[in-house]
Amino acid sequence: MSTKEMKISKQEFLAGSKRRSPPEPAFETERMRVFLMRGVIPTDLNLQRDVYFAFRTDEDRPMIVVNAVLWDRRSYLSGDWFVDWLEVASVYRREGFATEFLQGLTKFLDYKVDLTAGSRDGELFLKSFCRE
Repeated sequence: MSTKEMKISKQEFLAGSKRRSPPEPAFETERMRVFLMRGVIPTDLNLQRDVYFAFRTDEDRPMIVVNAVLWDRRSYLSGDWFVDWLEVASVYRREGFATEFLQGLTKFLDYKVDLTAGSRDGELFLKSFCRE
């Protein structure tokens, strides 16, 4: 999709905002407070995505530790919640935040979460996560 095709008008943007929720508290883990924002991402299918972002509970800095985008495939395919994107801020990598986030997310959703790796680091993470 070209940049030109991705541009939307102000009216379309404002109409889309009616389909987005403001950020709301979702769940907490031992070290993170996680918020959720639901909305329709403008794509060919215009499917709803859930955007999660987590802040450390022991810091006052407004820095996002983990962010993730999920797609609820249960109603579209015979699938589970699918993690489209999961990223840990570089200063917090290899400290267990992704694992802690996914464990909290699975408990919060009370449903299986499916994910694949999009990078070499992601492949290494999945190997370690699947062993736990």
